[in-house]
Amino acid sequence: MEGQEGDSAPATAEGGSESLQDWAQDDPAGIESATFDARLSLLEETGQITSLARSLAEDMVERIEQVFSLQLNEANGAQFVTHVAMALSRLDRREEEAFASAVVDDELSECGQQLEFMRRVAQEYASELGREIPGSEISYMAIHLCALTV
Repeated sequence: MEGQEGDSAPATAEGGSESLQDWAQDDPAGIESATFDARLSLLEETGQITSLARSLAEDMVERIEQVFSLQLNEANGAQFVTHVAMALSRLDRREEEAFASAVVDDELSECGQQLEFMRRVAQEYASELGREIPGSEISYMAIHLCALTV
């Protein structure tokens, strides 16, 4: 089955999405305006992220675009979106969270607005995840956001 024109990631003959790398090579200019649908679909289809984490990651992208007046796309936000979706999946699955290092804490001293944003969002997402989001995960997400906005 061929993907329809305008799809963010064409379907393969088997019905799945082709890899992001293949898609980016076929349409290098399209990566600048692409949403994260293809990336998140691939991660979800391969069991790397949960559907809840995908939904929350998509929500976070919308919030960041509004609050920070930043247009996220594959070129500038792929690493951030992947990290957020993976971190939220670990929490959703009740897996062990990452622990922030002293280096992260030092870098956060320059990212007060981003850290506060992440704390507010994490507080809201905690009810959907059924658990608190640890400070270490909030710190890592804030560092990634800081890299996009500073």
